[in-house]
This record gives sequence, structure tokens and C-alpha cells, in this order.
Amino acid sequence: HVSWEDVHKWAKARPVAADREKYVYYLGMMYYSQDKCGEAIDAFREVMTEEATGQYEPRALMRMGRCYQDIRRFEEARAAYERYIEVFPKGADIELVKNNYEFVKFR
Repeated sequence: HVSWEDVHKWAKARPVAADREKYVYYLGMMYYSQDKCGEAIDAFREVMTEEATGQYEPRALMRMGRCYQDIRRFEEARAAYERYIEVFPKGADIELVKNNYEFVKFR
């Protein structure tokens, strides 16, 4: 049996930052799919603090905002969405992020 913690340790040991970024992002997605928002947020935050290549950073930021939104931490959700809009104005998920931002803007 392999735990998510084992996967996380394995991902952190990868010699190439882009590989770590990908594995940790997907680890966050697994936590997210299991409604483990705290663990997902930690993984997505780690993606953004790695030597990010930029490929997974916008996705992680969007998902982190959604996790905060799901657990009703609207201030953090707004901050994540605002950062996405500012840093990735032409990002693939910009319309979704803007819609999510409108939902949490005054909450």
C-alpha cells in the first residue's frame, strides 16, 4: 500500500524541478478530488513555491482559490483569484477564474 505522503516524498526527491512541480500538482488534485482541501491547498502552495516552470503554477493557483472557496475562506479565495488575474491575464482558465472571483468578491 502506498500513501499520498509516500507519493509526496517521492515527488520531492525528483531531481528536476519541473517533475516535482507536476507530481505535487497532481497530488494536490488527488486531495482535492477527495475533498481534502487543507492538504490540497498545501500541495498547490508548494507548486507555487517550487522553482516553478509556470506550466502548473496557474492551475495550482486556480485550484487553490477553489479550495478556499469550497471551505468558505473567501478572503483567501479572492486573493488567489486576484493573483491569477494579475499574473496570468491570458491564462487558459481566465474566464473561469473571473467567474469564481465574481462569486467571492463580496463575501
